[in-house]
Amino acid sequence: MIKTIVPALALCLTLSGCGMFGADKPEPAPVAQVKPEPSPPPPPPPPPPLTHKVVKGDTVAGLAKKYGVPASQLMSANNVPNAKAIKAGMVLTIPGKTAPEPTPKPLAEKAPAKGAPEPKEIKEKEPKAAKGSKSDPFGVEAATAPEKGKKKPMKVDDDATYEKIKIEFNDYAKKWLEKSAALAQNNKDRKEVKMEDGRYVASYSVILLSTMATEVKRVEYDHTPYVGHITYQVEIHRAFGPTPQAASAAKDEEVKQESMREIFSYSGQKRSWR
Repeated sequence: MIKTIVPALALCLTLSGCGMFGADKPEPAPVAQVKPEPSPPPPPPPPPPLTHKVVKGDTVAGLAKKYGVPASQLMSANNVPNAKAIKAGMVLTIPGKTAPEPTPKPLAEKAPAKGAPEPKEIKEKEPKAAKGSKSDPFGVEAATAPEKGKKKPMKVDDDATYEKIKIEFNDYAKKWLEKSAALAQNNKDRKEVKMEDGRYVASYSVILLSTMATEVKRVEYDHTPYVGHITYQVEIHRAFGPTPQAASAAKDEEVKQESMREIFSYSGQKRSWR
């Protein structure tokens, strides 16, 4: 009986070591994941063939020589039956030649907004040195002289001279006005006749010498130290008629006066009015 129990006990111990009686089962080994390799990129498209647009004067022989291909291949590639069949405007494919790759265009600068003024560079002008002379070796007078076009400081006459200039101008104005009246183109005996609003108008004017007035003003210029003004009245006579003769002989006249002004300058060099 004892001999039977011992072998059975040994068998149980052996089985327990093998994990058959509640022992933990071994974990399965991890499976490595294999990533698929990326597919190769598609091949680039073939370059476009070289073409030539036929212009006036092109020949098959000349184009074959230009592009270095036999003339027969050039005609065969373009279905040209003979050398005289090409015409201006045709586009020929050059066999065995590819078009050159286009060069990238540089990025154009952004144009300024329409109507916006462009900035201008302001340059400062350097002052010119005054040139010297024998009387002014260091250029002092030239540097202090007023600029061209600007008023020069005038030498003002005294009041006595100013009053004398006024009297001279009044005499000058009286003679000028009398001469103008004598040289008038139209007067009472020589009227101007013209058509106005369907009727004839005969007119003439008379300078009223008694209405003359003069005025003299100082100005800041050496060449013209004074300016004179003459004001006077002109009497205008107008008569109307159906014919030029009737208008000239009409006694009933329309008379009105107009104010006139004349301006004269005094020459500082000649000391006279003009």
